[in-house]
Amino acid sequence: MTSKAMIHTRGIVTGIDKNGDAMVIMNRKNACGDGGCGSATTNNCKSCLSGAKIQARALNPHHAEKGDIVAVSFSTSKILKGAAALYLIPVAGVLTGAFAGAGLHKILSLSETSASLIAGFIGLALGFYIVRLISARMSTDEGMTPAISKIISSKSDKQSGAGTTMGNSKIQTCTECH
Repeated sequence: MTSKAMIHTRGIVTGIDKNGDAMVIMNRKNACGDGGCGSATTNNCKSCLSGAKIQARALNPHHAEKGDIVAVSFSTSKILKGAAALYLIPVAGVLTGAFAGAGLHKILSLSETSASLIAGFIGLALGFYIVRLISARMSTDEGMTPAISKIISSKSDKQSGAGTTMGNSKIQTCTECH
């Protein structure tokens, strides 16, 4: 991944698929923490996703193995584009449908409210259909797939008893990922 704006997280490899990609369990990042709204510091975060785990397929250029603790990177711009498509297109569809229904209510022989509601639901359905098409295209984009950026602690290090160090300090291992 060549983008400079990246999100980084840690995870543990739970398996390797036939293509060599890794299945990684990571802690789901929430909007309250680092770089978010800051409510995590005041303990006012009400996010229902706090502490949740997520399993994802990640590109495996470093040939991590099952049991390895890895750093995983995501392209921030690609995630924002995907989120924009997921949220904004259906909203645009419902608004466009509602306004079109209000303008065409006489032609449709319906009340303005009924025409707006019906056309709004049709616009919403079309919006979700467009998101589905875009999502299918985006799923083939390798830039949308997280990638293992480095192996933090290898399974072979654990078996040999060697501690993984980074600089002068020991790296925290992910004990709750198991």
